[in-house]
Amino acid sequence: MHRLLSIVLPCMFALTLIGCEEVVNVDLPYDKRIVVNAFLGRGSDTIVWLSQTLPVDAAVSVESASLRNATVTIEVDGQVVQCPPVDTLPGGYALPRLTSWAGKSATLRVKAQGMDAVARTTVPPMPEIIRLQARRAEQPDDWEPGGGRMYVVEAIVRMYQPGVVWVQNDDFGRFEPYDIVPMEFWTPYNAVRRGDTTNLEQVAVPLFSTYVNDNDPYSRLPETLRVRLNHADENFIRFLDRPRGGSNDGFGFGGANPYFNVTGQGIGLFVGVAQTPAVTLPVVRME
Repeated sequence: MHRLLSIVLPCMFALTLIGCEEVVNVDLPYDKRIVVNAFLGRGSDTIVWLSQTLPVDAAVSVESASLRNATVTIEVDGQVVQCPPVDTLPGGYALPRLTSWAGKSATLRVKAQGMDAVARTTVPPMPEIIRLQARRAEQPDDWEPGGGRMYVVEAIVRMYQPGVVWVQNDDFGRFEPYDIVPMEFWTPYNAVRRGDTTNLEQVAVPLFSTYVNDNDPYSRLPETLRVRLNHADENFIRFLDRPRGGSNDGFGFGGANPYFNVTGQGIGLFVGVAQTPAVTLPVVRME
């Protein structure tokens, strides 16, 4: 009998607790903001993409996040131009096309749903690619003799001010149409900060590493590459330097990156990028 009670009483007590359960609804804070994502000065694909922060319990999609019916203007050289919406991209607005954005400063203003956001940037002077080269990389400890060598293919570039530089390599007969994001998350880059001792006349920017075995016709260095060079302003360095920044998370997903240069009722990035025309250059092998 005592044993039976020792089993039944705890069960009855547990049922009593369940019957007394109270559901508490907690209102999580929600800060509604305009989210700006724009890289100015690259060419025909220059678009500002506007989205908005959403409540934590909202269904998240491109459709729900995209900010439509916004008034978007950009001021450059003392003239204010309205940016029309892009039909093929919800929340996309076309920035004006100029013959050259290099060296120009611009102010972006967004008005939507009673909110205002402002951002400013300066497009760096146009950088130059001096040459493409392939230099020998350090061999791994477990590398077998006769197994060929590893090379790093890189661009040697000239910059005229600090910033972030990276190279796009035309692998498939065309460059990807990076309408919003000109740098893929795994893209190697070189960030030259103001005050660095880096020689701006000889900045090395890696493209990729490759295995080379002169006895194997299928593992040779490319003779030429078709490339174009990008140089972003210093705001992009500050963004990449913050927590969760880096080439594997170039845009701080989920607003986790705390540095943005959009002010007012907005967050995000408005970054000037000088982009060179595509050129085909020989790859010089350095021994």
